[in-house]
Amino acid sequence: MNLQKPTQPRLAHCVFVLWGDHFAEDVATIFATELRRAGLHVKIVGLSGLQAAGLHGVVLATDLALGQALPLTKKTIALVIPCNVTILQRAEDDPRLRDFFKQAIRDNVRLIVERAEVIERSSLQALPISPSQLAYYSTAPDLIEFARTIAISLSGLVAA
Repeated sequence: MNLQKPTQPRLAHCVFVLWGDHFAEDVATIFATELRRAGLHVKIVGLSGLQAAGLHGVVLATDLALGQALPLTKKTIALVIPCNVTILQRAEDDPRLRDFFKQAIRDNVRLIVERAEVIERSSLQALPISPSQLAYYSTAPDLIEFARTIAISLSGLVAA
């Protein structure tokens, strides 16, 4: 009897979903679920340790701490930032997060954020971000459908 483990998506292409205190747990879990369902390798990255309570008190465990994710940015194709600008500004007190963003932009990672103000009022505004690198989930009437569309788009990048 062959008891091989099911194959996992390769870490050659990875999507990171940031997670920290007061982040939007619905957004984080919908993106993680839909991207994984599409066969993408998704890691939830903890900004304040390996667990944090979201905006509505739901505690999520993360796959990696920020320090573990930093060396993996070259393998990253997208970064989901499931929070508003005020929460992101607080998280940016950690200079490693600003470094992470710089590396991600340099590596042409796609950013999925709530709205344009997340870029305009955070450390991201100082970075040379191409409009083609941005996707705004607040403009979508159906978050699940939007996440599925992003998953299909990213799957196409991986397959190419």
